[in-house]
Amino acid sequence: MNRLEGFERLFDVPWLPAFTKAIQMGYFFDGTNQNALKTNQAYKNAYNRIMAKHYTNAEKMRMLQAILKNATTNKNATRLALKSVDQNMLRRNANYANLYNKVANKLGQNAPVRTRPQQGGTCWFHAIINGLLMSPRPRRLLRTMVAGIAPMNLAGEVCPPRRAKREWFLKYIKHRLETNGPVHNAFRNENVIRSTGLRGLGRPSTARYSFQSVVNKVTPGIFGGSLGDLVWFYNQMFPGQFTSRDGASTPLFVMKKFGSHSGHGNPAVPHELVRNGVRYELTHAWMSYRTGIVSGHAIAGYKTPGGEYRAYDSAFGITIPGYDWTKAAAVSNAPKMWNAYKLRTGGVVVRAIYTRQT
Repeated sequence: MNRLEGFERLFDVPWLPAFTKAIQMGYFFDGTNQNALKTNQAYKNAYNRIMAKHYTNAEKMRMLQAILKNATTNKNATRLALKSVDQNMLRRNANYANLYNKVANKLGQNAPVRTRPQQGGTCWFHAIINGLLMSPRPRRLLRTMVAGIAPMNLAGEVCPPRRAKREWFLKYIKHRLETNGPVHNAFRNENVIRSTGLRGLGRPSTARYSFQSVVNKVTPGIFGGSLGDLVWFYNQMFPGQFTSRDGASTPLFVMKKFGSHSGHGNPAVPHELVRNGVRYELTHAWMSYRTGIVSGHAIAGYKTPGGEYRAYDSAFGITIPGYDWTKAAAVSNAPKMWNAYKLRTGGVVVRAIYTRQT
């Protein structure tokens, strides 16, 4: 009897609780022989029988519900059970995605902040904001920044003028820091992005980091961003406390580049660095992938309260299952989520943000 036939017998026990079944599915996925799936027809047939009989859409929902119910009592078993998460359903089924996020939040894989899928082609902006919000140390810094800011009046302040003041953006940040759950539907990307100074505010000389950043400043739209926007945001929000260059300074944030769009797979990203005798901790990242000659997609990397590195994709509003973006890999796990984007074969560019420890 091969391994998969043994799993079939386990699943056929009529009284098997949903949570136990979820754990078994975790072991099943963790131990599946991918080469045998491609080369051994009997193995593939057994695999397909298990998937068809015990992994229907309704069963997937019941398994996640069982994981959520038991998430605080047996975390190791729950993490293993999460290996059975269906990535296609995460993209296509909003109820399934919401349930998955609840499980991830309960396990500490997501930070306790409000999240939501992006509106339109604004992944570049959400990758900036979510990296700061979802990693514990930058999140504490943001809480300090907005401590004296009055809460947003959701009935009257959600449609600011075209040139919204920075205080309005800080109210948006305060709203997202309140608790986990969805961002209020009253917030619109266009207003939030303009309030940061990233769009529609003329051509300040300090914006001239790159040709693309200048173009972005003078165009009225909010779709499509670049490295220049990332640098511009940090220089605006944390003046004098950000650099991407070598030197004698020790600012709060230091950005380093790893990987290449023309390369392959996922680069290794060190968890610490020392700059001029001062230690820095890797806390978050802005990661970009190519989907065409000039187009792409960006996601946020962050560090969980438990010290794990995870990635959040605003296109679907979910944490990518099991994706540690700091580990070198021949093939990045992230593109598996994005068949709809038709990613070009190649690598990922990680703009790693290190936060000063002292």
